[in-house]
Amino acid sequence: MSNDKLSNLIISLQKDFTGFKKEFYEFRNETTENFNEVYSKLDNHTVAIMSLENTIGFYGDMYKMNKEKIDNHENRISILEAK
Repeated sequence: MSNDKLSNLIISLQKDFTGFKKEFYEFRNETTENFNEVYSKLDNHTVAIMSLENTIGFYGDMYKMNKEKIDNHENRISILEAK
């Protein structure tokens, strides 16, 4: 292969690589933007889930603390219903 043909082949490959590199960077930037949107939504949902977990935990704790009173009321109601 002559030097001119080899030189032209290398130049052609450089142009192809430069075009590919540009397309790859565009794809990467679009993907990064999409992931940022997803992460933003995920953060919002995570906060909402944590709030729900705290609320449910609070109600569970209240139930445990008032279980004796609840049982007493149920016993009194069952006695009244039996009469």
